[in-house]
Amino acid sequence: MRFIKEWSGTGAAIAVILFALTQWTTYVEFRTTTNNRLDAIEKEGPKIEGRLSNIEGQLIRLNLENYASLAPDKFKSTLPDLSSSLKDAKKQGVSVSTGVLDDLQQKLIAAPEDSSGYWPAVAELVSYRSKASNGLLLARDNLPNCVDSKPHSYAYSTNGLGQVDKFYNAYYEH
Repeated sequence: MRFIKEWSGTGAAIAVILFALTQWTTYVEFRTTTNNRLDAIEKEGPKIEGRLSNIEGQLIRLNLENYASLAPDKFKSTLPDLSSSLKDAKKQGVSVSTGVLDDLQQKLIAAPEDSSGYWPAVAELVSYRSKASNGLLLARDNLPNCVDSKPHSYAYSTNGLGQVDKFYNAYYEH
């Protein structure tokens, strides 16, 4: 019994050290495997983002096609969702056939103006159509608003005698 008392503290310490060493190996394996998998995911990141963006665009297009095919009574109850889908389509640069846009326009014309979400949906359709008709659906969304900065200053040119012969107005560009 005395032997157990004398060696129990040492035995416990040895057991704790062995346990810690075996767990450390498992921890290192876990970290290595996790880091390798995360590195592989990061390398594939742009491909995955591209695929997800493509899927999202297809879903938006299908949503708009579905709204265009709804019966008038069901269509008017989906106006807030239609507005959101049009906003997403414009933001993502998703192009939709003119037939779908024409159908949506006709359904909006037929819908009661006092329907919930009517005017926001109309505004989004007009905005989307405007962007689509100007070929801007796939253009950069971060183009600056020209009035957010000062225009290029006016200028003038002089003839060889030091006299002003032409003025140029201030202008915005890009």
